[in-house]
Amino acid sequence: MFVGIDICSTRKLAHALTRSPFLKEEVFSPAEIAYCEAQPKPQQHYSGRWAAKEACLKAFGLSVLGVELKQIEVVRDAGSRPTLHIHDEDLRQAMNSQAANFTLQVSISHEDEYSVAVVLVLS
Repeated sequence: MFVGIDICSTRKLAHALTRSPFLKEEVFSPAEIAYCEAQPKPQQHYSGRWAAKEACLKAFGLSVLGVELKQIEVVRDAGSRPTLHIHDEDLRQAMNSQAANFTLQVSISHEDEYSVAVVLVLS
């Protein structure tokens, strides 16, 4: 089992997304953007998803450099719990080299200033 955790400043991410509008499409999938924009406080949901993506990489000991974060997608399962989907095959292979046949568990929490995510890698 591996664990990764990340915290994200909601205010700093909101500023970055405003300053660089292309960043949203580079980091978040169309489904993630639609979900976040439908929420009363979209920036909290963006920062929670950012933290989950970073926590996932940390759990595997991988760097964010060279990784297209949109390839790690936060989706909600039938029970409305967040889950992670890895879309990039090279990234999935790098993760499999650390933990063969892994499954991911994610928990996301946010409040006005910060979001935090924890990812467990089970194999």
